[in-house]
Amino acid sequence: MERKEKVAVVKWVQRNNEYIGMLQPYEDGFLLKQLLYFEQVRSPQEVEIIPSEVDQTLLKKASRVVDNMIFDFDWTSYTETYTQQLKELIEKKAAGEEIIPEIKPPETRSLEKELEKMLAMMEE
Repeated sequence: MERKEKVAVVKWVQRNNEYIGMLQPYEDGFLLKQLLYFEQVRSPQEVEIIPSEVDQTLLKKASRVVDNMIFDFDWTSYTETYTQQLKELIEKKAAGEEIIPEIKPPETRSLEKELEKMLAMMEE
């Protein structure tokens, strides 16, 4: 696969769901990337696109934020935490602790204010 610069399309079943993915050579093994099925991808015609004016000042601020957020990606520093947190909740429930879910109402924020906050943090 590596010599031919090709990848494999694979299917697998996990937890009563069927998945499709791309298998490619990676270092001394393979890397599997999960893909969406065609019917899971919405066409642009299905999405309502609302035309709007883009404020050039806001665009410049956004560009500065992106420039300041560029970093060398280290894959090993990212870990999946959902499973561990779920196991902890199950252990607490099994030990007899009452689990009270924390319900937060949705939050509405201004894009411009968020960009300004990020820029202010980066200038500190």
